[in-house]
Amino acid sequence: MESPKYLNRFIKLWMNGISRRVKYLVVISSEEVVLSEDSVLKGVRNSEVGYEERNRIWMISNKFDSPGFQLTGAYNISSNDGRQATVVFKTTRDDSIVELIVGDFLDDNEFRLR
Repeated sequence: MESPKYLNRFIKLWMNGISRRVKYLVVISSEEVVLSEDSVLKGVRNSEVGYEERNRIWMISNKFDSPGFQLTGAYNISSNDGRQATVVFKTTRDDSIVELIVGDFLDDNEFRLR
């Protein structure tokens, strides 16, 4: 399975203007295929989010208060046309999770209730 490679390719295509309507994407992979920050963001310009933003992402993402859930990283990226997104890396006991959150989608109340 080449999930990290395909996800890396999708992010690069998004940065080049493909899939402009995507606001949120989540990819969940079993423990056999780890979605590491290095493999998913290979060759992608990014900046790690600050402490306050990371805590905000944690509070919104962990809405079910799951003790087995860990936020392992969060990075801001920009498309060539100026759109902003955050790539969030999470793990559970069995899975690797990557979320692509475009723009201010984290502030959308409908997203918070999902």
